[in-house]
Amino acid sequence: MAFNLKQFREFRFGWPVVLASTFGISLGMSPLPFYTIGVFAKPLAAEFGWGIDQIMFGLVPFCVVTVISAPLAGYLSDRYGVRRVALISMVTFSLAMMSFALNNGSHTLYLFLWGLLSILSAGTLPITFTKAISRWFHEKRGLALGMALVGTGIGGAVAKATGRIAH
Repeated sequence: MAFNLKQFREFRFGWPVVLASTFGISLGMSPLPFYTIGVFAKPLAAEFGWGIDQIMFGLVPFCVVTVISAPLAGYLSDRYGVRRVALISMVTFSLAMMSFALNNGSHTLYLFLWGLLSILSAGTLPITFTKAISRWFHEKRGLALGMALVGTGIGGAVAKATGRIAH
């Protein structure tokens, strides 16, 4: 089978959607909380006297709330559009991540903030971005989705490396 550039004509105009989706996924809720919690575990334990188990338990409310917030993000993307949901969610995700700095040592507040993070950042899940790609691509949809979903690995690797350098 010969290589044919016509097979990739969707990328002529669709490449910005793939690039934006890769970037959005890499900076979203899918990779960052999971890949950075380990980086912050020791400093949190030292600051508040919590055990590693208490710190990692923050992922429980995060995942439980995601069961509700992920379908909600999909619904909102259908109703209001991918761009609006993704942009608003990127801002609220950033604010929710920053809100962890306001904790004074309350483990209850810490767990609440994990749940809040899930609600406020659900629009940064791959659900939103894959919807945009599915609209643009038909013939090479699988390739476009694969390229965009690489963002999870990129975001996780960069976040972990950056976190280790900071500490």
